Amino acid sequence: IDTFYDSSMAWTHTISSSIVNDTRLGFLRGELYRLTPATNVDSLGIPNLVQAALPTMAPAGYTSIGDSPGFDPTQTQYQLTDNVNMVKGKHILAFGADFRRFSINDLQLTATSYNFNTLQTSNGTNSNTGNSFASLLLGLSSQYSADTNTGRFYQRSNYFAAYVQDLYKLSRNFKANIGIRYDVEQNPNEIDYN
Repeated sequence: IDTFYDSSMAWTHTISSSIVNDTRLGFLRGELYRLTPATNVDSLGIPNLVQAALPTMAPAGYTSIGDSPGFDPTQTQYQLTDNVNMVKGKHILAFGADFRRFSINDLQLTATSYNFNTLQTSNGTNSNTGNSFASLLLGLSSQYSADTNTGRFYQRSNYFAAYVQDLYKLSRNFKANIGIRYDVEQNPNEIDYN
């Protein structure tokens, strides 16, 4: 299930005949659900399954079967920008700032996974005689993985940018465009985990 919500507002204000200010406020929220179906995995008789989902069985050369890990990320973004344009003589000045706040709430689940190759069913030293699907049917796994580090993660981060620009008319046919911009993007901070 995918759900997205967004909204924005803008206000353009003419301060004087040579100064215009543009302010924008935006909001975006995205939700993506892939919840693991409720399955009675105890009836399979497979020990050490880390969640209530069918384990992934992956024989080499064949399509995997089983449940994919569930996930439930929700991301919210708030944005505020302000831009000012000013005409002063031969200069067209522009400056402004952009601030964004990111919020990510993520549910991470990991399903148990079994891999199968041809070595378990090969004829002695000749590894080309085995079959990974036969290894699966016999329950001879070559690799097992189960990550118990699952749960909800709550991350927050900020982004800030500011700029100044000058479009200078040196002559009728020649203009110089000079500007500088500064961007800072913060690494996500985890505010809670459970």
